[in-house]
Amino acid sequence: MAKTVIQGPGAREPAESVEVVHEAPHESVIPFARVSRDPKTHEAALALSKRVGPLDNTEKVYAFLAPRLRQEDQEVFLVLPLDLRCELKTPPYEVARGQRSSTVVGVEDVLRAVLESGCEGFIVAHNHPSGKARPSTADKQLTRQIQQATKPYGKGVMFLDHVVIGTSSCYSIVEKKEYTFKEEVSVGLTEPNPIPTGDPEVLRATAKEFRKAFERAMGPSNPASGFVTHYSVKELQAMKARLLAPDGLAGIAVKDHGDGRVEGTALFNAGGRKGMGERMLRFAIEHEGVNYLECFGEGLRDLYQRNGFVVETESPFNDESAPPGWNYARFGRPNYYTMRKPVDFSKTPKTQEEVDAAIDEMLSDPAGVRAALRKKLIADKPGITKRELDTELAIVEATLGF
Repeated sequence: MAKTVIQGPGAREPAESVEVVHEAPHESVIPFARVSRDPKTHEAALALSKRVGPLDNTEKVYAFLAPRLRQEDQEVFLVLPLDLRCELKTPPYEVARGQRSSTVVGVEDVLRAVLESGCEGFIVAHNHPSGKARPSTADKQLTRQIQQATKPYGKGVMFLDHVVIGTSSCYSIVEKKEYTFKEEVSVGLTEPNPIPTGDPEVLRATAKEFRKAFERAMGPSNPASGFVTHYSVKELQAMKARLLAPDGLAGIAVKDHGDGRVEGTALFNAGGRKGMGERMLRFAIEHEGVNYLECFGEGLRDLYQRNGFVVETESPFNDESAPPGWNYARFGRPNYYTMRKPVDFSKTPKTQEEVDAAIDEMLSDPAGVRAALRKKLIADKPGITKRELDTELAIVEATLGF
């Protein structure tokens, strides 16, 4: 893609990310749409644009995307919405994820992302896990289809390029030109280089990015490293999500156990910014469904309780299962806790649809329901014996089918 400038009435500030809200028209007026800013998306786009700068040539597109896409072992297809200055108008859209040598992308998927972003121009890109950037016949055909589909928009929405990312090269299908890089290039992004989430302080990371940031922040020289768990890249790849702060000095991983427990693990904050660890935790709770945690010590227990978790089990410190390199002089032998987000019994469903949804939610987390029921029974019947409690729970479990 040669040096590109989208022609149009330039603005001093980056264009806004917008949401179109359709209004019910009055009988005497023409229907219209009100445009309003999505603050979180706009803030994230501004932060990313400032760090990346204009993506006005193929080399910059490669430098921006290669650090992430080179680590993928399957094809990933992205749409990069741009404003009039070729700066990112919103964070990139991932519209398809396929196999090692192919992915299925529809033109409608691309256009949906383009129109939703309100961009003035856009670039599409995907990786070849084989490392070779030469486009396939299907890649070229998709490019022609996108060009045809965007023709009716004229200069209002310009399709600029389709870039194929390889290991040390990329290919511009519009230019019909391959670019080879002897050395790794960059656009000034701080390592690691994850993908934004809509919150400028929380980014999604690959397994390698998370491991690299974690080891750098929580190495042996960090006195708090005994509080967190070190995972291999393979273990991190199997997790539901990996979240990092832009500087890589705070993060959390999300592990889905498949039994209703979605665990927040490897939570760390080594950057000295107060509250960043808790911000990571809250994002994981809200957006990734974290409902289970494990921790050493009353400090972390209190932090998690402040965010709505309750103690499920409490165990004395066990030297045999202590983390490697545990600092006894600094941390002593604190208790070990498992904690859960309790089921909220105050939200009484009213319609049949709400009842069905509530039942589905309970059945998806039987261990959480069991813990919440146990707590409620003990509170309602202070003198209940263990045998009576187990009997009550067994009746409920048999009724609900878990």
